[in-house]
Amino acid sequence: MGRPVEAVSLSFAEAAEATGGELHGADRGGSFRGLSIDSREVPSGCAFVAVRGERFDAHDFAAQAAEHASLLVLERLPAALDRAALPTTALLVDDTTLALGKLAQAWRDRVAPQVVGVTGSVGKTTTKELLRNILALVGETHATPGNFNNQIGLPLTLLSMPEGTRYLIAEMGMNTPGEIAYLSALARPEVAVVTTVAPVHLERLGSVEAIAAEKASIWGGLVDGGLAVGPADEPLLAPHLAALEREMLLFGERDTGSDLTRARLERMTPKGEEGSELTLNLDGRRVRVALPLIGAHNAEDATCAAAAALALGVDVETIVAGLSCAPQLGHRSTLRRIGTWRVLDDCYNASPRAMRAALDALVQLAAERPSHALLGPMLELGEAEEELHREVGAYAATRPLSALITVGEEAAAIARGARDAGYPADRIHEVATPAEAAACAATLAGDEEAWMLVKGSRVAKMESAIAALEQLGRRVTSST
Repeated sequence: MGRPVEAVSLSFAEAAEATGGELHGADRGGSFRGLSIDSREVPSGCAFVAVRGERFDAHDFAAQAAEHASLLVLERLPAALDRAALPTTALLVDDTTLALGKLAQAWRDRVAPQVVGVTGSVGKTTTKELLRNILALVGETHATPGNFNNQIGLPLTLLSMPEGTRYLIAEMGMNTPGEIAYLSALARPEVAVVTTVAPVHLERLGSVEAIAAEKASIWGGLVDGGLAVGPADEPLLAPHLAALEREMLLFGERDTGSDLTRARLERMTPKGEEGSELTLNLDGRRVRVALPLIGAHNAEDATCAAAAALALGVDVETIVAGLSCAPQLGHRSTLRRIGTWRVLDDCYNASPRAMRAALDALVQLAAERPSHALLGPMLELGEAEEELHREVGAYAATRPLSALITVGEEAAAIARGARDAGYPADRIHEVATPAEAAACAATLAGDEEAWMLVKGSRVAKMESAIAALEQLGRRVTSST
């Protein structure tokens, strides 16, 4: 997140006006191009914003940044910098994180793209990438890179937007209550999308009702005339949609009979490793989409992306074309071939809903072949952690899995839930690390054409199980 952005270009006066800060130094009539929040990477002539985190304060490195930056954005002048002989211009503000957002707003207003905000408990990154694929067929499109979706990442996304951008897709996540409302007010979207609501971040918000309210707050940042996009069949969002005094567009699978439901997934036909064939009803037109992504959850995300594109006025043919050539997304239902094994790499993150969807995808792909689920923990579930892990285990027990392998102490509750639901105890394996899970799965699979699912929260680093499987797979291949 610390890499410099190159696109933004503002005068010092514009920066001062945007932030409400005070300029100091001899050259107050200059300008900057590019911006950095990392003192180790400060290109000549850029702005350096000294943000503060829980374990660092970039003000400590402001003197180092001053060697190359044309503008320092600070809350105070460090002792190492003499106010009377500043080596560069300084802009003193009350809060550098808020100032970063204000600079991003100023650049957003300069470029003036059509902005789409995307949030949701699950599926927001996939929806963002599918929508990017559609909009790129229409005009210059800029989107949140990776998961730059917080109060630092979103401003950097805006500031890295090139002039001439037609569409900006801003993904919005949450670390603290109220953050999505802040991010939406910063981005000021013309279209604001909530993908779904699920029990994630319970540790911080306490209930799924509070999660729904937090996600729905994205609609409060819509510009005048903006359009709210949300799921037609999510009861937790229904009161928030009903309270909106704005135009809305809904999506989903159920035929609600409402004219507001303009994007509907009528049918999903799995096509094995090739993905799925979808039948979508878009503004009353029934179309088929060959979606090169695996699983029902990706079909739902595709429907959501189609709804957002309709809200922007994109024609149906372009939507179909964009979805049909969607790229594979790293660690999100990505299919890997390792010798005779097929590995469904879905280890980017995990929630109860996403776990169930991934298990469904695994058994659908494996068909009659052996299938092994390597599951890490789901985090930020608060007091419901044990119960929700057990529920995933109980669901796994209903799937025709050859083996269930859980990783770590928290995920052991998945094993307990599976045992309690009647899954054979001799097919449950509890291990401490992703590498041990890989070794266990490799031993069980041998040289068979087996299928494996690898999934867990980011902190579990389940991608290391993928790396271990690749090494083990090479050994199996070389010995046969």
